[in-house]
Amino acid sequence: MYKEKNEFLRKTSMASDIFMISCAFLVSLIIRNFNLALSNYLAVYFVLVIIWYLMLYLNGMYRSMTVRIVPETLWIVIKSAFWVTVAFSIIVFFIKLLFISRLFFVLFMAVSCVLVLAERSVLSVVIS
Repeated sequence: MYKEKNEFLRKTSMASDIFMISCAFLVSLIIRNFNLALSNYLAVYFVLVIIWYLMLYLNGMYRSMTVRIVPETLWIVIKSAFWVTVAFSIIVFFIKLLFISRLFFVLFMAVSCVLVLAERSVLSVVIS
């Protein structure tokens, strides 16, 4: 029973993280200017969601579904945000994606960090 509950919480946590990152992307697009080249930014959306998910996974966000203290969760999100920034910057540099707005990216990173932290706070209350 415990193993099934833990697996359900892990999958729910992953899905809610992806949802929050998607919301952050939409909020950033709306704040920046919604009529940016949406076809270009759609590909960027998928890349950013995958990178965020991988960085959260690699930094241990989904290892244990026990209640984490806030500083531990904050540290995981900060490390993940740093590595998302590094990875996405490398991709933008080598592929030469000149249409990417720096303001959009900064907004996206800030909003996604805030939303993931807020979501984690809600999940910690629900889990405990």
